[in-house]
Amino acid sequence: MEKNQSREKRRRGSSLAAAEDASPEHCPHALGNASSPSLMLTDWYQLSMLYANWRVGKHNQHAVFEGFFRKAPFQGEFAVMAGVKQVVEFISNMRFSEENVEFFRTQFPHASEEFFNYLRSVDCSDLCIHAIPEGTIVFPKVPLIRIEGPLAICQLVETPVLNILNFAILVATNAARHRLAAGWDKELLEFGARRAQGPDGALSASRYSYLGGFDGTSNTLAAYLFDIPLRGTMAHSFVTSFSSFDQLKPELV
Repeated sequence: MEKNQSREKRRRGSSLAAAEDASPEHCPHALGNASSPSLMLTDWYQLSMLYANWRVGKHNQHAVFEGFFRKAPFQGEFAVMAGVKQVVEFISNMRFSEENVEFFRTQFPHASEEFFNYLRSVDCSDLCIHAIPEGTIVFPKVPLIRIEGPLAICQLVETPVLNILNFAILVATNAARHRLAAGWDKELLEFGARRAQGPDGALSASRYSYLGGFDGTSNTLAAYLFDIPLRGTMAHSFVTSFSSFDQLKPELV
């Protein structure tokens, strides 16, 4: 029991340290930019609603948005909270670039210059975030995150925030269920990069598998960015590249 507790303490300590090190400067390759999606990664109707709210003067109206799930994944009864650090990183750095604003000119050809100036001013300064800590067991219909602030800004961040949380929670929950099934005396390793949903998906899967209870990953970039222990075996191609034992040095066999 003491061995398992010690192992769990080391694992959780590494996971927390990885989260603290996942600053925008430390994670330039994760999820496109600064380990978080661009503010442009949103549904178009978020922007068209933002424009409508701005036109009628409701864009600064105070609003409260809550995120929750209605049904636990994998036919289970719980999920594992994950992705909070990434959400904070995203919101802390969210801005529209001048190139973004120029793109919006082509999509809002009749908008006034005041609207584009408003887009240039968009940031997180008036947002307040309340969230359940990462690694916490959570249940259906319970608010996981609450974002308060101007209506237009809360609406604008909905898509990227859900994009971050939904996949992170899914992966962490799946990892936790594997850990519960295997027990704490087994080593669980994540080797999923080659079949993940692109480079960003691979990094997120490695990151949140570790948070959910796995012991290591084969993903070298994820290990570098998030301080996850590296593990690996060997490929079939490596084995078949040797045609006989004569090709091996005795001390290596």
